[in-house]
Amino acid sequence: MKPLSITVPLHADEILTSYCSRTAAANGLPNVRAFTGDMSLDFTELANGEPSAVKRLAELVGLIPDQMKHAVVVSDDMQVHVGGQTFSHYHFHRRRLRFCPHCVMEDETRRGRRRGRAYGRMNWTISFIRTCPVHRSRLITSIRADAIAVQDFVVRLGWERPCMSEHLLASSRQEQTKLELYVIDRLHGKESGMRLLDSMPLYAAAQTAEWVGATMTQGYHFKPDSLSETDWQEAATNGFDVLAAEEAGVRRFVEDLCAKYTTNPGFRRGGNVLGRFYSLLKWQRDTAYDPIRKIVHTVAADRLPVGPGDDVFGPITERKWHTVVTAAKLHRQTPGSVATKFRAAGLLPHNGTPYGDRRVIVDARKADELLATARSAMSSAAASRMLNVTTVQLFSIMRQGLLTPIMATKDTGKAGVVPFFVPEQVMQLRSKMESLVVLREPTPEMGPISGICPTVKCTLKDFIPMLFGGKLKNVAYDCSKRGYRALLVDPVEVRRVLLATGQDAELIPVSRAYKRMPVTGACVLALVRHGYLRTTTPIRRTRLPDARYISPDDIVEFRSTHMTLTELTNAIGIRLKWIERRLYALGVGPSFDPDLIGAVFYRRSDVEPLYDELRKGPKRYRKCANGER
Repeated sequence: MKPLSITVPLHADEILTSYCSRTAAANGLPNVRAFTGDMSLDFTELANGEPSAVKRLAELVGLIPDQMKHAVVVSDDMQVHVGGQTFSHYHFHRRRLRFCPHCVMEDETRRGRRRGRAYGRMNWTISFIRTCPVHRSRLITSIRADAIAVQDFVVRLGWERPCMSEHLLASSRQEQTKLELYVIDRLHGKESGMRLLDSMPLYAAAQTAEWVGATMTQGYHFKPDSLSETDWQEAATNGFDVLAAEEAGVRRFVEDLCAKYTTNPGFRRGGNVLGRFYSLLKWQRDTAYDPIRKIVHTVAADRLPVGPGDDVFGPITERKWHTVVTAAKLHRQTPGSVATKFRAAGLLPHNGTPYGDRRVIVDARKADELLATARSAMSSAAASRMLNVTTVQLFSIMRQGLLTPIMATKDTGKAGVVPFFVPEQVMQLRSKMESLVVLREPTPEMGPISGICPTVKCTLKDFIPMLFGGKLKNVAYDCSKRGYRALLVDPVEVRRVLLATGQDAELIPVSRAYKRMPVTGACVLALVRHGYLRTTTPIRRTRLPDARYISPDDIVEFRSTHMTLTELTNAIGIRLKWIERRLYALGVGPSFDPDLIGAVFYRRSDVEPLYDELRKGPKRYRKCANGER
């Protein structure tokens, strides 16, 4: 069969279906189907890149098949192959016409058949390309998606001609994204040097970039169908930067998602943790996305509370993190009990809430060891029964370091924290109690600890170190009782040891405080009388109920705040009267009324900055050159 007498040129960036449609229009036929029917050519086979159909069209237009190779689109049931690259049908536009109105208007000014001048570019059919590389403008997508005239470029463009002025206005200026440039380069056979992207099919690499960017700009539960072309353009810009950083960039992105972890009934499937990004990767079931799935699997196993039995793009073999929920399920305990143990061990904040506790991840190894130990440990209630002590007495023993809980409790006895102990340690403490017994038979004046301590005004804080430190030489045992309550002590001995070693032993009587201060006893009494020096009445010194004592700390505090005039004179080395007059001239007065106190005190903060001025001393008359003063 002879070639057609009327043909149109095939452009370097044109798609073959557009060329066939233009050829039909140039020969006066209303649509491409009528043309291919007359020419014994199957248009569907031509659109799918069947070699026989391509060869037939080449014979009709006087070309060889190799000259049409760049315009051929090979399609099968799953994918579309263009220029050596692969796309899914979803990413290759056929039912809707996409075009640049500026390019169409320029094409119409060229020579040739009127209906065959404008042609369809290959780039217009790829969903990842949204910008015209020539005019830097947004591509327009036709709203008509009729089943008729599918891939008939001339007919479909004719539908848009009446609205071309509106399309020109809508095709606003828009810069190409790096992703668009990357797609175009791969279509042209150029290498980018990005190993991760280049190892994936083009559609998978570009789609992953858009998903990553959409997660960053629209939130990790974004809805793909609700995003506009402008939203996808912004997403492509952000997502490509992440993938361009290779595996490290994707890891950082997934780690950021894992940082927003929230315990949820669906976290085992990953969708509620990694959001829509995970769901889309899971839904695709396409091996092209396996490089990304592998990274997600690695990061999830490293950052999320998942373990054996969980699946995140593959089974998890080792657990690194626990939550209250996962630990409770693994160790068959209630979340509340696990949270209490975690909080006591410092793995959870002490001011946490039940909802907030479930958001915190803890080290799996520490959590498992803690819960395993706690299972065989002795509770505070059991320890109290074994030692025969009250809860208050048990916590006092803990504060003295005689019992160390396996969980570092904070403010024990509050906030619901229940300490647990190693049973062997509790038994050792009970044996130590029994070894404290010295007397075989108690004396008449001896009594139980619970009755003796209030009598001599001795607190548990002071008594327990006294008892277990071996300072009491008279300790007996009541055989009718056991443990701590069976111990009998002598009140006289307890009081003598208490006064010698208790916290009141360091208190100084007011009558002896002058030995710690550079003033007389009468001055100290005046300071106390007028409230300038604090005093205290010790609880245990009942012999003189009205006696007052001064704490050494109060004396140190007073002397660090005030100093006498004598101390100031000794520090500067100048006579006392001149210093007093000079301070008065500088506006510095005594801290207290000297007539009331019996001594002159100054505030250190007032006089210490004046040391250099005071050290200059009084002005002296000097002889002039003629001997006059």
